[in-house]
Amino acid sequence: MSETQLAPRATRCAAVVAALAVALAGTEATADATIHGPAQAPKRHHAKKHAKHKKHVKHSKHAKKATAPAAAPAATRTTQTCSSSPGLVPGTTGPFEQHFDAAHVQRSPAEQVQDAGDASTYAKVHVALVQAMAQPSLSQGDRATTVLQQALAPFLAHLNAAHLEQSPAQQAAALLDPDTYALNHTVLVEQMLAPVAAWVQAMLAGERTCSTTTDPSSTPQGSAEPRSVDIHGHMYMPQDLSVAPGTKVTWANSDSDPHDVVADGGAFKSKTLEKGQSYEFTFSSTGTFTYYCSIHPDMKGKVTVG
Repeated sequence: MSETQLAPRATRCAAVVAALAVALAGTEATADATIHGPAQAPKRHHAKKHAKHKKHVKHSKHAKKATAPAAAPAATRTTQTCSSSPGLVPGTTGPFEQHFDAAHVQRSPAEQVQDAGDASTYAKVHVALVQAMAQPSLSQGDRATTVLQQALAPFLAHLNAAHLEQSPAQQAAALLDPDTYALNHTVLVEQMLAPVAAWVQAMLAGERTCSTTTDPSSTPQGSAEPRSVDIHGHMYMPQDLSVAPGTKVTWANSDSDPHDVVADGGAFKSKTLEKGQSYEFTFSSTGTFTYYCSIHPDMKGKVTVG
């Protein structure tokens, strides 16, 4: 074959090779874009997740600051004031001793004669002395009436339960059991004498009374120390109770007879309390609350809240 014939073939082969090279280059570029192009996407996705995480952390910090625990309430300050009244003997003899020392022992006979010469002043001084000596006894008038009612309450309850509500045959049967009869009446006498003995002892020794004052602005409701009243011998003991607002008071019946607790005005009312049962009430407002036993109306008590 001549050179003239080979030249066109060589030219066509070169063109084919060049076309293949271009096609191959385009294929490699496409493959490279396919391989390396998507690699950038995870980086952008990771950046978005990181930004969201930082925002969430920042929000959490603000939330923690917003939900910080509140400060504890201020401490409650309670003041208790107690006073003792003089006993009957010191209260009666005290004014006389003071008068005798000041008007007689410390003054000369001449001065005492001069004092007696002023009849008007002399009479006023000694009238005042008698009044001062009688005051301790006179001040027990209302208390004596209350004690008398307390002493008679067990007797009236016994009279009603053991005599008026019992037939003659039942009362005769009770007399045939001397041990039980003696025991019942011994208990009755003890119940009647208990308030009298307590009154005489307090009158001779002097009564001690205490009142508690609590700042109401800083006292959370229900935070005061609980108090209790014992129902015994047909009496509420203590009969007069002073408490702070928010105090829970419990009445416990230790009597063999049933009792209840009914407030004048209807602030509170218990069911009938048998022996061993109790009733609770929380005093949330200030004031004076008087109450009584509806079964035995002579039984009375008082709670002062303030």
